[in-house]
Amino acid sequence: MRNAVLVVVLASLIPAGVHAAPKKATIKGYIGKSCAPWDGPAFHMVLAKEALKPCEAAKGKSLSVSFYQAMPAVKLPIEMDFGRTGALSLCDAKGACQAAQKATVTLDRLERGKGASGTYEYTLKNGKTERGTFEAVWCGDTPKCG
Repeated sequence: MRNAVLVVVLASLIPAGVHAAPKKATIKGYIGKSCAPWDGPAFHMVLAKEALKPCEAAKGKSLSVSFYQAMPAVKLPIEMDFGRTGALSLCDAKGACQAAQKATVTLDRLERGKGASGTYEYTLKNGKTERGTFEAVWCGDTPKCG
């Protein structure tokens, strides 16, 4: 009884119209080996709210995420801040992309041949910030770089 009264009292302290932030849906996509701009090893993800077939271009807005290193063979989770070690861009349906000013992607799961999952957060030049979770299926390997 005492706990029930405490819950009612605490609930009455929340201002009317204030609700918990809605939980964002997990965006999905694909991941695979790629090449860095200097032809070094890399891996790349394409993520979108719409369903994507592995290795198929997104038809609507999507996130393009590149990690400029070989697929990590280290313990997870891995948190990567972008700049020198990778890039994150928001792309429109026509393929025009806007690079994030700041981005962090954390990989909680990464398995070659299976896929990856984790969280992302990015800020665009206009100050808009997005964050959420993702799941990516394995797309396959691309030709060797260099």
